[in-house]
Amino acid sequence: MTIRIYIEETDKPGRYSVRKDSPTGTLLQASSRQPLLDACRVLQGQQYEGRCEMWDASRPYPRMWCDIAWGAEKTIIEADTCNMHLSKFIPFKREANVFVKEA
Repeated sequence: MTIRIYIEETDKPGRYSVRKDSPTGTLLQASSRQPLLDACRVLQGQQYEGRCEMWDASRPYPRMWCDIAWGAEKTIIEADTCNMHLSKFIPFKREANVFVKEA
């Protein structure tokens, strides 16, 4: 199954809101710097499988796409000490302000 997500830039540069199925569809993320990967985690949590396509209101084709399970496991690392790259996503437990590795 292919799921379409639609992004729209928020009032903060480099951040996007993410909606499912249409530009006015269900809100998945109010603000994201990596909308495709964040949407994949939300969709996987809702038991979706298959391909996720990231669209915007101006292009007649998807901007990017990936498998939902693959995207849910990835994050983008940007640091002064290395070039931007994909890495394994590690959930952040906000209550304790620590990273938690799941078994």
